[in-house]
Amino acid sequence: MDPEDQRIVDIARELCQRLGITKINPRIVSWREKQGLVRVPPDQVLFTMDNILLPKSLMGKLEPEEWKPLLASSLIYHWKSQSKVALGMMVRTIPIVLLLPVGLVFLDRILNNQFGLFRIILLAVYLPLSLIAVVYSQILSLRNMKRVRLDCDRRAAELAGPENLLRALKKIESLGIEKPRRLAHLVRPSIQQRINHLQSLGPAWTA
Repeated sequence: MDPEDQRIVDIARELCQRLGITKINPRIVSWREKQGLVRVPPDQVLFTMDNILLPKSLMGKLEPEEWKPLLASSLIYHWKSQSKVALGMMVRTIPIVLLLPVGLVFLDRILNNQFGLFRIILLAVYLPLSLIAVVYSQILSLRNMKRVRLDCDRRAAELAGPENLLRALKKIESLGIEKPRRLAHLVRPSIQQRINHLQSLGPAWTA
């Protein structure tokens, strides 16, 4: 293994120990250009059971120590924060899913003795509005995932040093390799959004 890749593995193992993550055991580093048909964002770090998946666009661009806060943020999100993601999704989705059939039954009973055409019109309005409510609840769930990711950045910065994550993100941004993805950024904050979030936390978080 390349010495720099080995150092990244060592850093990941150290972070797993500090975070109490025992379900994975990083052993190798894989540099990927695409995930399926989608190009891997330059700030995306993923883990499998024994593999650290890093964007090929950053191969040789960051020093191993500069990967530390990025690795930490990913570990915290994928292995320490999924309960927050799941809870946020349930809170925003389940009430809508439960209320829709209840509202439909209630509306049907109210309109039971109404003229057929009027009843059809109201139901025709209710159903599209219900669909909009479901879509909106999903958008809120996606935004919650984004907020959780930003909070993981804060926790990673506390673990690896506030200035280190900010410095690494600024270095990636300066390379100009991030492609704008509006749909992806509903779930994942852009590099600039990650930088802005850290800087909004106060002077101690700026570099």
